[in-house]
Amino acid sequence: MDAQVRKVLRREEVRTDFRYQEVKRSGRNTDAEHNALVEISAIEAVIAALGPDYRDRQADNCGWDLEFERGGKKLCVEVKGNSGLTPRAEVSPNEYRIIKEVMEGRFTDGDYRLAIVTDAFGGRNVHLFAFTVSKGWVCERTGASVNATERIAAVFS
Repeated sequence: MDAQVRKVLRREEVRTDFRYQEVKRSGRNTDAEHNALVEISAIEAVIAALGPDYRDRQADNCGWDLEFERGGKKLCVEVKGNSGLTPRAEVSPNEYRIIKEVMEGRFTDGDYRLAIVTDAFGGRNVHLFAFTVSKGWVCERTGASVNATERIAAVFS
């Protein structure tokens, strides 16, 4: 992590304004700088948890961010983060397309995990969710589960 990112992260840790307190509770924020720092922190936390040997796929627009080797198989990991304490994430249409392939048993590029990093500026808790038809999305580390709620949206300009 470079010095500029560390400086901003330190600044985020000591902010006490009302807007930041609301973000801390919900884990959601629309501030672009804040969100970029959460993403950087989440990626770093997943790499620390899964190992330093990985392939960065963020720029490839393939539907996941990182690839690891695990048990001789490729592990495709989509990384999401928030500054709250609850595993919650929104995914892009492209990411959701891949997630639907996983849920429908059509994903063939390797094993897939959805990593949601909570408390991105504090403890950086990595929740690594795997999907099974019988149980849905379950965290391999804690046993907690999350559900996908499909939404339809539009942008007007």
